[in-house]
Amino acid sequence: MSPIIEELSAYLKYSDALNTDISNWSVGAHIEHSTKVIASICKTIEQSDPKDYKPKFNLLRVIFLRLNWFPRGKAKAPKAVQPTLSSDKEALQEYLQKADDKLKILQGLAKNRFFNHPYFGQLNVKESKKFIALHTQHHIKIIKEIIAKS
Repeated sequence: MSPIIEELSAYLKYSDALNTDISNWSVGAHIEHSTKVIASICKTIEQSDPKDYKPKFNLLRVIFLRLNWFPRGKAKAPKAVQPTLSSDKEALQEYLQKADDKLKILQGLAKNRFFNHPYFGQLNVKESKKFIALHTQHHIKIIKEIIAKS
């Protein structure tokens, strides 16, 4: 299991924890969202054609990927990766497994496969890995805060 999936898995036992002063989502919802994002990005990259990759400078991408930071509450998750807001541990375990499987596939893909991010533009495999790690860590910070204050 990849380290990022292992870390998310460690919070399964807190899936029902919720603190609306921190987030409207429970710990389980953050796990679900994070795993859906990972699986969705990996699937998109897997289906992309490296010939269509056209790298362009994107200041937002440079800033956030270099700072290793996202502002909290500024972006809205696309419908496809929004959580169902259920804390069903079996379903969460399936999301974690699917995300882990997709991450394994990502390791062997051509470097110029990509996905289009709404703010950062095209992210190739290397940038996508960085984004996935950064996005997941962003949600893990929120998870830790929910647990600490619940």
